[in-house]
Amino acid sequence: MLKYWKKGKIRAKLLTVPGETVKTHPNRDHKSLVNAAEKILCFGSLRIINSQGVDIAKKLSPKLKQLFVIVLLNSIGEKDGISTKNLTEALWPGMSPKSAKNTRGTNIQNLRAILSEAKEMNLTFRDKSWYLEIGKNCFCDYQEVLIYLNDLGRGGVTVAYLEEQLPKLFFILKADRFFVNMSDSWLDPIVENMSNRIIEFCYDISKILDLDKHSALMYDLASVMYIYDDLNEHALQIKLQILIRQGKLSLAHTAYDNFAKLYEKIYGEVYTVKFEDMVVNNPT
Repeated sequence: MLKYWKKGKIRAKLLTVPGETVKTHPNRDHKSLVNAAEKILCFGSLRIINSQGVDIAKKLSPKLKQLFVIVLLNSIGEKDGISTKNLTEALWPGMSPKSAKNTRGTNIQNLRAILSEAKEMNLTFRDKSWYLEIGKNCFCDYQEVLIYLNDLGRGGVTVAYLEEQLPKLFFILKADRFFVNMSDSWLDPIVENMSNRIIEFCYDISKILDLDKHSALMYDLASVMYIYDDLNEHALQIKLQILIRQGKLSLAHTAYDNFAKLYEKIYGEVYTVKFEDMVVNNPT
């Protein structure tokens, strides 16, 4: 029995319902979004690209990056911004009210000044909350990933629809981990939740796709799982079986050996699942 790392409860497995109409999400023109004039990229290191192609995130201090990210995360999806109280507690804990007010005001002013170099992003204060307005001609990979996970993770999704949409999602996710170079007490749980959600989503999708028919998609899926959990046995098994089917036995052994070495390095014990068992059994 393989030991699969699945933090928390795995969501109910996705089911395909033949013949059911699947509505695509509005604004799914992936090419125009990727080629948008401005971009906010959260997978990998934070990048904020303006219409001149300049990454203005490089002008942000670590604290300004945190300020931008916490407002962004509270402005995407169904969220309506973050209150001054919650913002202050997250970024300036333990500071006196007067000092916090002055420090917060200075940082917001500085962030707004830098964001003024972008046409599609505007930090506003509305309904007693700080909110990042994102224009229609701005691509935000985090926003897109949430849309894809919700869209493809619901019941009734056909295999044909997955074949069409998954490459676009994997294109984003293969960039790197979510906010890979950032860490803070308020951010870490959000990153962990996103990582778990992506792993669980990929696990569910792997039960729908066919290893032979969808070998390229499955390989990308395994690669994404590895980014978020480099000791994910389910991803290893998928990768090994695809390499074996492609006649790349040497590469398969190398992948297995690297996994076993990392396992022993991290856990201090020998990896006991044999290569032969990995390539014979179906991923479960």
